Amino acid sequence: FCDRCNIHPPLRSHHCQICNKCVATFDHHCIFLGTCIGERNHFRFWFFVWMNLITLSTALDVVNSGKVVLQNQDVEKTFSSFLPAIGHVILLVAKFYLYTIYFVVSVLWAVHSVLAMCNITTFECGKGGKYIDYLRGTEMTDFPFSRSLFGNIKIFIIRDDASQWILNTKVSIPCVSNRLLQRLRRCFNNFMSLQENGGWTP
Repeated sequence: FCDRCNIHPPLRSHHCQICNKCVATFDHHCIFLGTCIGERNHFRFWFFVWMNLITLSTALDVVNSGKVVLQNQDVEKTFSSFLPAIGHVILLVAKFYLYTIYFVVSVLWAVHSVLAMCNITTFECGKGGKYIDYLRGTEMTDFPFSRSLFGNIKIFIIRDDASQWILNTKVSIPCVSNRLLQRLRRCFNNFMSLQENGGWTP
């Protein structure tokens, strides 16, 4: 029971001190996005981090190509002699900045990928059975909510709001054929009905 919200929250939920609300399958509060990451947006957060990784890779390619331009003799002849030196300093600062961010985002993406494959959250992984009631008696490697690798990834994707909107939408999506969308809806409805009746075991 949550004293602040006056509700009985579902299992794996946690009251966020910053948002002042209970979040289902609470992962963490992201200060950069200004919102909690939980059951309904964890997959979108993972996708957001992955897209940032791709963007940083592209930015690093652009910065690394700048060295070739500065080494060109025609550029050095055209501009005064101090401009290539300034260019090298700018490249060095940009590389240091981008490689640092790239390393941090890579680690973040890798950690959340592993957490998704194990069906565990950052909060559960960090606190463990010592501080979380429903994990009492479990070890760090127990993964009590794991349902096989494929099952964990499926749960991670399907429980997100964006995935449910795509599967339940009546709006036509240009890149998805109507037949494929109908199959996805049928599979999703079968999965949800089996899960509610307790007959689904991944």
